Amino acid sequence: MSDHMGLLEGLLTQENHYGRSVRVYKERPTHFHEVFARSCRLYPDKTALVYRDRRWTYRELDELSFACASNLRARHQVRKGDRVALLIGNEAEFVIGALAVHRMGAVLVPLNTRLLARELVYMLNNSGTAVLVTTPEQWQKLAPFIAELAALRAVYMAVGPAAPGTLPFADLLTPPVEPLPFVSIAEGDPIYLTYTSGTTGLPKGACCTHFNVIHSMINFQVVKRFRPEEITLLGVPIFHITGLVAQFAQMIYVGGTIVLQPQPFRAAVALELIERERVSHFFGVPTIFIMLMSSPDFQTRDIASLRLVASGGAPLPPDVVETWTTRQPGIAFINFYGLTETTSPATYLPDAYKLKKPGSAGLPLPVTELRVVGDDDRDLGVGEVGELLIKGPEVFLGYWNNPEANEKAIRDGGWFYTGDLARIDPDGFLWIMDRKKDMVNRGGEKIYCAEVENVIYGHPGVLEVAVLGKPDSFYGETVLAVVVPRPGVTLTAADITAWTRERLADYKVPATVEFRTDLPRNPGGKVMKQVLRQELQAG
Repeated sequence: MSDHMGLLEGLLTQENHYGRSVRVYKERPTHFHEVFARSCRLYPDKTALVYRDRRWTYRELDELSFACASNLRARHQVRKGDRVALLIGNEAEFVIGALAVHRMGAVLVPLNTRLLARELVYMLNNSGTAVLVTTPEQWQKLAPFIAELAALRAVYMAVGPAAPGTLPFADLLTPPVEPLPFVSIAEGDPIYLTYTSGTTGLPKGACCTHFNVIHSMINFQVVKRFRPEEITLLGVPIFHITGLVAQFAQMIYVGGTIVLQPQPFRAAVALELIERERVSHFFGVPTIFIMLMSSPDFQTRDIASLRLVASGGAPLPPDVVETWTTRQPGIAFINFYGLTETTSPATYLPDAYKLKKPGSAGLPLPVTELRVVGDDDRDLGVGEVGELLIKGPEVFLGYWNNPEANEKAIRDGGWFYTGDLARIDPDGFLWIMDRKKDMVNRGGEKIYCAEVENVIYGHPGVLEVAVLGKPDSFYGETVLAVVVPRPGVTLTAADITAWTRERLADYKVPATVEFRTDLPRNPGGKVMKQVLRQELQAG
């Protein structure tokens, strides 16, 4: 049970949504634009967004997003429920465009700027996107396929000159000829259509609703206890669910300030922004924390303003937490576990347990229910490993136009089958062992990659590691470790196997160790093991 559950019991109730009975917060906004409008009313002259050398107040974002929404409706007949895609990185135009889409009841399709043209074409067609906002670099990839995008009505260029066949985004920010009429938005209406990474098969569009996002924002607020004075550094990609909900939406919810860091992430830039803007919070994946503490500026920049940092994507190695807390005593660390399909957070590891339960995904958030089941869908006991199921108001509506996938993913009155292997310890803490499909089966012995990775991460010369199964004619699979050494450190396979053999059963020791300079990751910071397998096979 969450640390906060006892205090919150009177604020929670049970309701039926989408045919699911879920625990919810009694008092809540109806939709995201209501949240934005409240902050605009309370803090009109406060800085809402900082990007490069520009600053925007809540009043200015309100005016710009109103103009953008009005012009989208008047010029391209964008209506409630229509899809608008943003294929741009961490740019101010993303924030303005997203706020415009939300206030008109349309559906935001945030697209990954690292995808190939064919992947993007599939997503734009699958979603039926009506208007696309992008950049010259991205449009160069897509332009040859414009004839295949039948539903697309217009393309706007967010930055740089408008390419042939496109329009400048600045046109949408001019005073509208026809102001946006009132739009009635229900909490069950879709807000995001966010595509999964597609490591197996075609990408699936996870459809999240205002109801989902509102509960995720309240979940974060219960745990983080943000104040209106909060300033967050948004250095992860804003088009990822973490950037969208944990930082962009969350800062709007509390009336805080977003310092938007351009991509790709640079540690020196992040540290300079933390010092200059007096950043109080940021959210990162383990790689970002390692990059920051490995930077020469880590010891010289003034980061005393930081009071809370959050991590996700994978557990933070204990040595990383210790380094940060030594550098900035009193800083709070909270690790979150969640998925696109849970609209970001599902569980959290409180700061008090950051070194007591390192590697744990923590406790369920106040409105979240967890189960661990076996292959027969029966609940398993304490400490037993099985598939993690999640139920709550943050669980998405379903995959867009994919009833077959929905039947497999959401069952039994709203339980989402995550595909993650997990166990719950006697104290109620969740431990993610591995992705179900990534577990190594060595001659019938089940080996959880996360366990081996955590041990190898403890080696002082290791910066990053990914463990996966390698086909073997005798065992079926053996353990393969792909290691990225720390800068200036030389490691051998014998170093890794000796280190692991001292700490794990012999069958878990990597049979093969390979070294690389980096690991393939998605924009959320997670290692793409399928891509890594393909690269290793090709090499």
